[in-house]
Amino acid sequence: MRFVVRLLRHRGRILPWRDAVNRPALAGDLRIEECLDEQLHRYVRTARLFDEANVRPSAVRPELLDVRIMAMSPQAFTLTGFERVEGVEYAQSWLVSERITASHERPPPAATLAFDGDARGPRASTQGR
Repeated sequence: MRFVVRLLRHRGRILPWRDAVNRPALAGDLRIEECLDEQLHRYVRTARLFDEANVRPSAVRPELLDVRIMAMSPQAFTLTGFERVEGVEYAQSWLVSERITASHERPPPAATLAFDGDARGPRASTQGR
């Protein structure tokens, strides 16, 4: 899914809130999966942010290892884990929120299902009848 990610730490140290929110956010396709980590010699739950134009992982894009959801609300959620920078592992947290697109980029609303009371089941409807 496409999200906006803000890094909340730099080399393990917590960033002041104003610095975290004023830095440019990273947008992309967020994927969380179990991957074999060659350095740890075990499977690790990994969060990766992919560039929307490229399906392959990039060294430029961040990666969060041993990821866990720490908090969640309707507006955003926080992932925590550790990142590897130049062979050194640091604590890291990501503030993840929905990517807001311009109204002309949004897909049309999906058809809603309405039950018309007969045995054939629900029917597709674009208007609430």
